[in-house]
Amino acid sequence: MRQDTKPEFRAWDEEAVLHRLIEAAHVQRLLPAVSGPRSPRASWPQVMREWSDLVAQAGLEEDETGQMAAALRSISLPPDALTRLEEVYDWHRLFLKDRPAAARCLWAFLIARVTPRLTFAALCRRRGWARRTAYRRAGQAIEAVAKGLNTMMVPYAPADPDIIADYVEGRDAPCLRGRAA
Repeated sequence: MRQDTKPEFRAWDEEAVLHRLIEAAHVQRLLPAVSGPRSPRASWPQVMREWSDLVAQAGLEEDETGQMAAALRSISLPPDALTRLEEVYDWHRLFLKDRPAAARCLWAFLIARVTPRLTFAALCRRRGWARRTAYRRAGQAIEAVAKGLNTMMVPYAPADPDIIADYVEGRDAPCLRGRAA
């Protein structure tokens, strides 16, 4: 006799949503950047660049090139990382479509979290945002996503701990703590 039982539903909390969002921002940061329209492929032949050309362009010394090569080789993503990134994009589309300002603040917060030497406060100053308001909006966006996921009964899928470890350990998330309800 086989019993078909559904797995117990685990509710999404704000911290779990934040971790998945941080994971998505990290994955997006590792993807190659595409800016502007693509050039016509038939117009010019593709330029082949050699490693020595890239080193010379960057102005690196010989001993630094080994470190750069090792860093480039060490960048790898789990097989399901892009699928999970697309899920987070869907969360933005589904749960933050009526809150564009909150979505912008949230994504800026996430980019600042995963980018070395960039703080959310500096990003707010650069964009002319009031820092407290930006934190509050980012927190509201996280709250809206968690509420939407729970309303739609989306199965809980935690973030990859190997990816988010550098970004969450020992760091407070001001958008979640100490703000007025």
